[in-house]
Amino acid sequence: MREKKACSTDKVRERGVERRRQEKRSRRSTRRVRMEQHRVRTRKKRGRASTRGTARPEVGRRRRVRRHRRRDMERMRGETSRGRVRRRKHRAEFRQRRRRHRVERGLT
Repeated sequence: MREKKACSTDKVRERGVERRRQEKRSRRSTRRVRMEQHRVRTRKKRGRASTRGTARPEVGRRRRVRRHRRRDMERMRGETSRGRVRRRKHRAEFRQRRRRHRVERGLT
């Protein structure tokens, strides 16, 4: 069969196909970009003092950090929300249990 001469309708159709392909490509990327932006915009405030009602958020943050730091120190010392609870190591019932285990193993 002889090679058909490209008539105007063919050209138009070809252009349409090309445009659709282009649209699809751009749409794919824009969707991804939009999603990224959305994620950035709605991200939780991580480790940042909320700027609500303060001209200098870092002041509030400093105060908060200090509070947490104290709590962490207390936690390390074995204190809990019930106030200063003695560490297990020093509590009588744990002492007795430890002693009993040692006796059972025949170390004392």
